[in-house]
Amino acid sequence: MNRRSPWIGPALLMLLGLSWGLSFSLVKMAAGGFSAVAIVALPGTTGALVLLAICRAQGRWPGLDWASLRFYGVCALLSSVGPFMVSATVAPHLDAGTLTLIGSMPPVFTYAFAVAAGLERITVMRLTGLAFGLASAAVLLAPGAQFLDPAKWVLAALTAPLLYGAYHVAAARLWPAGATTAEVSAGAMTVGVLVLAPVAILGGHLQALAEPWGSAHVGLVGLMILIPLDALLFFEIIRRSGPYVATQANFIGVVSGVGFAVFVLGETPGSSLWLSAILLVMALGLSLAPQPRPKTVE
Repeated sequence: MNRRSPWIGPALLMLLGLSWGLSFSLVKMAAGGFSAVAIVALPGTTGALVLLAICRAQGRWPGLDWASLRFYGVCALLSSVGPFMVSATVAPHLDAGTLTLIGSMPPVFTYAFAVAAGLERITVMRLTGLAFGLASAAVLLAPGAQFLDPAKWVLAALTAPLLYGAYHVAAARLWPAGATTAEVSAGAMTVGVLVLAPVAILGGHLQALAEPWGSAHVGLVGLMILIPLDALLFFEIIRRSGPYVATQANFIGVVSGVGFAVFVLGETPGSSLWLSAILLVMALGLSLAPQPRPKTVE
């Protein structure tokens, strides 16, 4: 008998959520000794290599026609490089718990962009989810929040989920015909690495690698392991259960990300962070809930 073990799917989902949550603490650690360019370029390289290996295993390489290359550039800006660069830039100024919450907001903002572009219809459930998501962000920006200069750096960090939201609209409009998610992801990450690698090398962003080993090195190496691991887990979950199930890792990522910030970095979340986390979980629940299909009359 060759039946699948019923616990493998949930275990993979749990592992992906934990990995997503841990990545924000690792970004915070790496930002203590490396520039944003290095933090994006090195893990991006390992991620691109793994994604290309997945393409090879599937026997389908990223397309090199103009439509595909244009889309890879858009993806690199809005998805694989842009948001990561934002997170790495603001990481020294925000705690990892806050980075986790903001980094988990893309599903909320994606709905707003999709409605504006005419790709989604307005529903009460998802509109309420958007409202909770905006409330979660507003709590982080409120006077008295636990940050030194919350308005400046939280607003900067919020550009990351906004870029992701714009990416999903661009993906719907520009996706190359017949391309798989693995092909597009590999192409986008490879383009991002090809752009950033010369900047990292010629700009001296990798010189910190020669410094004595410290927590920043641990964070960077951790990201170089987690980024490709996330890609493997994400595509395996999609293969087994579909993309909707894969999105549920967001919930695990929110909770585990705050937990890692407490236990790995010793942060002490304030009441504003907990309130923001609760509002965000509610927002994700409403935004990611499957929508009933319209009934058709025959």
